[in-house]
Amino acid sequence: MKNIYLYLLSLTALSLTSCRAFYQATPAPTPILREKGDGNIFISPTDIQLAYAITPHIGVMASGHLDKKGKSIFSDTSGYISKLLDSNLEDVESKGKRSLQAGVMYIRKLDMTKSMQAGMVIGTYEPTMMMKVSRGLLKKSTDETFTYKCMKADMFLSYVHSSKYVDFITTIKFVGTQYNDMAYSEPLIMKELGKMKTYEYPTIGSRYFFVEPSATVQYGFENFKFRMQGFMSQPLTDKTFAKDQFGVSLGLNYQFNIQKQVAQRRRPRV
Repeated sequence: MKNIYLYLLSLTALSLTSCRAFYQATPAPTPILREKGDGNIFISPTDIQLAYAITPHIGVMASGHLDKKGKSIFSDTSGYISKLLDSNLEDVESKGKRSLQAGVMYIRKLDMTKSMQAGMVIGTYEPTMMMKVSRGLLKKSTDETFTYKCMKADMFLSYVHSSKYVDFITTIKFVGTQYNDMAYSEPLIMKELGKMKTYEYPTIGSRYFFVEPSATVQYGFENFKFRMQGFMSQPLTDKTFAKDQFGVSLGLNYQFNIQKQVAQRRRPRV
C-alpha cells in the first residue's frame, strides 16, 4: 500500500511539471452542495476551493491556485522528455502559475444521492515562464522570467454521485483566457521570443479556448474525504499554441452544513 501512495505522488509531481506550454490547466472545481447551508472546502499543496449554498439551488464559490516549480528529480526528468517531444520549446520552461477566481453555481438534486451542478467562475490567471537569454559572445547567458497577465473564465457542468463514504464526480469544463499584458525581468526576452515562430507563444490581446474533462473520486468519512482528480486539457483554438495536457490533483475535502450545526447546538438538552 505504501508503494501505491509513493507511485501516486510521483505521478502527480510528474504530470504537473511536465507541461512546458504557455497555458497550463488547473484542477476542476468539484464542491458537493445539495441543500441550503451546505459548505465545501478543498485543500491541496497547490489549490484551495471554497463553496457555500446560499439557497437550495444557488451557491457561491471561490478558488485559488499557486504553483511555483523548483528543481527536483521530477521536473528534471519531465523537462528532458519535453525537450525530446518538442524541441521548439527547449529554451522555454514553466516556472509555475497562479490564479484567483470567484463565481456562482446552480444546484439540481436528482434524488437522494445524485445531483447536477453547473457554474461559472471568473478571475485572473498568471503563468510564469523562464527563458535562457543570450548576452553575446563575451557575456554569459542568464535565465530570465516573464509572466503573462490574463483574464480567465471557466464554465463547468458536473454530475455527482455521493454517498456517506465514497463520492464520484465527472466534470466537463470550458475555459476561455485573454492574454492582456506581459511583465518581464529583462528586455532581451522580447528579442529572444522574436526568434521563435509567432504561433508558439500567445499574442497580447488574443483569446484562447480549451475544453477540460475530469473525473474525481473522494473516499473517507461522511464529512472528511481524500480526493483524487484526473483531468486533461485540449485546446479548441490555435492548437499549435498549447498542447494537450494531463494532470492529477490530490488533496483533502471537507463538507459541512452550517444550519444543521447551529440547530444541533440550539437543541435543548434532556
